[in-house]
Amino acid sequence: GTWIESSPVPDRTTLHFGENNHLTRIDGDGNSEKYIYLIEDNTLFLSLASGQEGSSELFFEQINENRIKVENLYVSVPEAETTFIIFERY
Repeated sequence: GTWIESSPVPDRTTLHFGENNHLTRIDGDGNSEKYIYLIEDNTLFLSLASGQEGSSELFFEQINENRIKVENLYVSVPEAETTFIIFERY
């Protein structure tokens, strides 16, 4: 399904979880990136669908059926405190 960022920047990011573990992330400028995803326990594993190298392990929590919490998807300063993005089902 489709999830829209509600916090900390409303409507900045859209996540679309599709078939066969495909995830599309669309930012506020309309740029999109496609990933293959796996959710295991409280971790969201992402790898680029293009086959290029690069993968991420992000904290993931389903708060309820209409809300999820994901570790910040945007690159930040490594020593900065971890921030989270809240998404709501669209």
